[in-house]
Amino acid sequence: MQATHSPRPNWYPLIEGQYLREYQTIYGPTLALASKGQRHLTAAGLLTPSGLPFPCLTGPATVVNRAYRNDALRILLNEGYTVDVHEYQMLGGDRYIKSIKAGKTGTTNVIVRTVLQVPTDVAGRIALDHHHRCHVTPLEFTPEGPVTNQLGHPLLYATISGGGISPAGIRALYHRHRLDIGHWHHPLLLAVPNPREVATYLRSLERERTLSETHLERWKVGFPLVRLIHVPVPGGVRCG
Repeated sequence: MQATHSPRPNWYPLIEGQYLREYQTIYGPTLALASKGQRHLTAAGLLTPSGLPFPCLTGPATVVNRAYRNDALRILLNEGYTVDVHEYQMLGGDRYIKSIKAGKTGTTNVIVRTVLQVPTDVAGRIALDHHHRCHVTPLEFTPEGPVTNQLGHPLLYATISGGGISPAGIRALYHRHRLDIGHWHHPLLLAVPNPREVATYLRSLERERTLSETHLERWKVGFPLVRLIHVPVPGGVRCG
């Protein structure tokens, strides 16, 4: 819950009653469920769609990143994307995620990345590009977690604490997923507050494509390596 649509006046009793907590962040005033609110919802039998208690996020960075991710997802859901699963940070800060449920032993409530399924029209173009020999199917899972290089299931990264994903961060994510992009048949999705600040860098990435001719021929398609999702911060607030 973020400044463009919160906190609304009728939420202040919930803040004063310690059901919600308000944080002042780079993204504006941002609300999060407090532990008292979490206990109240759980006692009432209200759970997330996956059957888990609603998360109790703490700390400005964690809260603002969740709000920012939610706004990025809202844009993509309006385009027809669907959420397959969120991947959560392991305890101790390990960013190579193996668990897919918040609160599961060894995980935190911090979402690192989200696996999405492409819209129906995009799935149709993918099938056409493959001469209808390959189709987008529901996300598959292994004992270690979701398959993160499956056709039609790209990843979304979205963070705003510290100013958002830096050019160095974009480079690292691209090199981690550059082969996955071909398997997805879709660009890597990154939410950023100011696309113009990294557009030049992305053009240089396009020039640096190093995949072999055989691989390029196999995945010859008309999409960029990275798609930027523009999620601006409130006016007058600078990132970085």
